Amino acid sequence: MITQLTSSHLTNVDEEGEACVLGSVIVENGLASTLLTILPKPSAFYLRKHQLIYEAIAWIYAEGLEVDIFTITNYLRSHKLLDEVSLFELTEIAGKGVPGNFEYKCRILFQLALRRYLHLYGSKLARTCLDTSVDPLLMLNRVQDDLSQIMGQLATQQETGPENYLAKVLSDLEARQQGRAPGLTTGIPLLDTRTGGFEKGNFVIIAARPATGKSAFLLHWLLHHLLELKQSAGLFTLEMKGHEIMRRALAHQTGFSNFQLQQGKSLDMNRIHQHVGTLAQMPLHLRDSSIQLPELLSTAREWHRRYGISLLAVDYIQLVRDSRYPKAYDRVSEVSTSLKSLAQDTGMVVVGLSQLSRECEKRPKWEKRPVLGDLRESGNLEQDANNVLMLFSPHRNSLNYEDGSATESTLEIHALKLRNGKPTQAGADPGDNGPLVVQYDAPTNRFNNYQADF
Repeated sequence: MITQLTSSHLTNVDEEGEACVLGSVIVENGLASTLLTILPKPSAFYLRKHQLIYEAIAWIYAEGLEVDIFTITNYLRSHKLLDEVSLFELTEIAGKGVPGNFEYKCRILFQLALRRYLHLYGSKLARTCLDTSVDPLLMLNRVQDDLSQIMGQLATQQETGPENYLAKVLSDLEARQQGRAPGLTTGIPLLDTRTGGFEKGNFVIIAARPATGKSAFLLHWLLHHLLELKQSAGLFTLEMKGHEIMRRALAHQTGFSNFQLQQGKSLDMNRIHQHVGTLAQMPLHLRDSSIQLPELLSTAREWHRRYGISLLAVDYIQLVRDSRYPKAYDRVSEVSTSLKSLAQDTGMVVVGLSQLSRECEKRPKWEKRPVLGDLRESGNLEQDANNVLMLFSPHRNSLNYEDGSATESTLEIHALKLRNGKPTQAGADPGDNGPLVVQYDAPTNRFNNYQADF
């Protein structure tokens, strides 16, 4: 992408991105409609040859024909345009087509085109301001009218008909009927069955008191996402360093405990090396240094743009810095709202870990189980999150079930807010309405279904 200032205008250009979008339409049927909806004019493309190919696609689509190299070449030949776009160039552009995240790529080109237009408009406005014969109030009214037209065009581009949303609903229903989770799964079957996976654009909060297992829960989810689903992920770890995360990942994969790996004793190094290669190739993008919120957001968007990450995690929310907000309540509120917007804008599932207030530990017996009001620092966390998961260890709170089946490994998952699922009931015992009970092996950071008869 090129952003440069010239004597006449500000050029915001992504030539490779333009070729990728046009090539995607050529190699995959059905994308022309999306292209023409999001980018309604040839001027959305900077290069002349790309504008001509766009015009060819628009004409072919309007005629009800299939868009491919043959039909585009025929259009260019009949309009005597092959001198401007050769068959070799057209083939080269088709070879750059990568259909994934197509709508997102189209919106990037739309934004670049809008930037080019706004700069030209601004230059014209600056010249008009120097003309003393122009009434400034009249000029202001014209600017307001122009901006209204621009915003109207933006709204049109973002509008989606009900048929598109219904197609997504039907796709989800078919997946569920076939026993497949339509959303991003966590690798914890009890939870995935309850949620059907987390939908794109969801903001998920995982909360617990310290040393309960929330970081291990996140690690288990990330490894499932990276190694089993084979999708890219991003992680901002503000509590642990990168090598600590990788050591825990190695414990998870090999079965050696965190302590064994830290001490370097009683290890089968052949088994270690068998898993090191796999972990090293994971499409994980990790930042383990202190970070301000604006930089976190821009880095996350860049990861999403460049690497297509579908899962982003922040460990943990209260440690994200923002010098604009000295008070913890205001800072956490801004972080929460920003992560929510990030999820919605990019379609990533964004997961934020959070501490719980100490107040829950002061309550008697089973009333120590977490409730939404225990989220620390800010009420915005509960409001912004699509889903809130809270972890609770009976053993750590010196509690046991009536049948004595709770052990050191027993962990309750309280899904107190599930935007698209049935939440668990606060304060209830395990069962249909109560928390999901899993087995958590802290030394190896592993989670498994816990089968017990309550």
